[in-house]
Amino acid sequence: MWVESVACNLFVMVGGSALAAAALRLWLGRSRLETYRHALAGINLIVLALFGLAMFDGVVIRMFSEPLLLLGLSAVAFIVALGSLGIAMAMPRAMGGDEAFIAGFATGHRNVGLMAAAQYGSSLPELTWLYFALAQLPIHLTPQIIRAIASARGSVLKRPSSGRIGE
Repeated sequence: MWVESVACNLFVMVGGSALAAAALRLWLGRSRLETYRHALAGINLIVLALFGLAMFDGVVIRMFSEPLLLLGLSAVAFIVALGSLGIAMAMPRAMGGDEAFIAGFATGHRNVGLMAAAQYGSSLPELTWLYFALAQLPIHLTPQIIRAIASARGSVLKRPSSGRIGE
């Protein structure tokens, strides 16, 4: 059934990635991975760029043919993304403002791409895939949004610290 195939896809993707990472770590060793971390980050950037190109296939054409639909879906994507970020920041508020801020940033957009990839081959409506493509915008623009929020709050790095967690 549908749920079982999605779960199987997720298991293969996450399990395969974990297995490949463990094998690379064993084969190359931690010191070599650390030595080549910038090159590996560059490879990751290329993969993400290809992912983005694939996701936005046809979006530009639809922007001209259905601009209100795309603007509406983009607005929903930003509302959902910033709402999930806000909820993720509010939940661990007892940790302290800065820690909650970082936790919210780290968890606010978790696994959107993974869930969509697991749906590959399913009979989801085309509008779902269009929304998924547009949901990438707030995910990739979040660092700029966070930078603006951090500037408004005052830089965490510029404030004096007593060395205690949560200050």
